Amino acid sequence: MDGLRALFSASFFGVSQSVFQQNGYTGLILLSGVFLSSPWVGLAALLGVLTSTSAAWAIGVERSLILAGVYGFNGFFTGIALGSIFSPTLELWVVVALAGALSAVLTYAFLRLLGRMRLPALSAPFVCVLWLILLAVVHMGRLAYAQGPAVGISGQLLPDAARAWTDQFTNGHYTFSLILNGTLRGVSQIFYQDDLIAGCIFLLGISASSARAAMLAAAGSLTGAIVALLIGAPDSAVFHGLYGFNATLSALAVATLIPKPGWKPVVTALLCSAVAAIATGAMMPLSRFAGLPSLSAPFCVASWMFLLALQRRRVSLR
Repeated sequence: MDGLRALFSASFFGVSQSVFQQNGYTGLILLSGVFLSSPWVGLAALLGVLTSTSAAWAIGVERSLILAGVYGFNGFFTGIALGSIFSPTLELWVVVALAGALSAVLTYAFLRLLGRMRLPALSAPFVCVLWLILLAVVHMGRLAYAQGPAVGISGQLLPDAARAWTDQFTNGHYTFSLILNGTLRGVSQIFYQDDLIAGCIFLLGISASSARAAMLAAAGSLTGAIVALLIGAPDSAVFHGLYGFNATLSALAVATLIPKPGWKPVVTALLCSAVAAIATGAMMPLSRFAGLPSLSAPFCVASWMFLLALQRRRVSLR
């Protein structure tokens, strides 16, 4: 019983670690937001985080890291992505479980490899696992693609009258509409959702752990949307938050992993958000050419660059 309780506790911490927090309430709110959008995707996300946490336990990695959720969030991301892309079939659940376990193994490998440079694995294991699965599906075709995106929280919770009112903000192509949607949808796109209300729920989940982190997440997504407009990104991509989620994660990574008091860390984190948005624009055509989504690869590249530079700067100042 104690082992089962520890597994679930570590899994909820794993969900919260997806936004660089270690808080069970944050994990619960984030997971609930995914379930509200689509119960099937929520189940896939839960299965992914449970199997990745269990696999880390089975291969005997450091227990404190498991309990902190470090080995859970890549499985969580993998479950969400697979549940969103493919239809819920028996084959899908098997693939999600295997992918979750593989993400734990790759997390261990990345931590060993990048530990020499004192860099975190971030979501690189998730990116590698999903690319491998998508390449395998192209050749084997065992999984059926979903018929369309999930209805979303707004579509399920808002009455028709409220949706008609919000259409003024969601269907407009003015700069305000682009930035508002790009910011909130950018946060929701971290969890494979394209929804204003979902973005608000996820920000609420982050604030359950840290109000500062929630404000930084919103500021990072806003920075990504503004930079995307400045570099000439398509309005539709900005509107749907495709430039915001990597920027959000980058801001949280830099501010959380190298914490310092004052305004300078915030400025540095937002600069990393801007670089992540530019990297997103650079990687999108490359990923389309390869037939694979860029996922959170721009976030990994931008964050590693900044974290490594900040470490070297600290060493040079000693």
